[in-house]
Amino acid sequence: MISDDKGSMKVIGLVNGDYVLNEVKAPSSHYVLLKDGTITFTVEHGKYGTSTLDVKNTPKGLLPSTGSKGSGVFLIIGLGLMAVAAVLFKKHSKKA
Repeated sequence: MISDDKGSMKVIGLVNGDYVLNEVKAPSSHYVLLKDGTITFTVEHGKYGTSTLDVKNTPKGLLPSTGSKGSGVFLIIGLGLMAVAAVLFKKHSKKA
């Protein structure tokens, strides 16, 4: 079954019984429901109409930006501090 743009589905002709709805594909901006997040529902004889199941999809978070232009500046500053520390360490160790 495939839902429409609004997430609605129409199912006709199910026989009496218990059913499990398991999401296998979600919008690219959301995660697929976990295996234990299946939705169960029952079809009973004589009960017709519309049923609403509210499924809450979890939106994917944004990953931090890496490798940006600013990272080179931090690399140069870090290397400079390490060089200064090495020079000071050498000077200090010669005096001892």
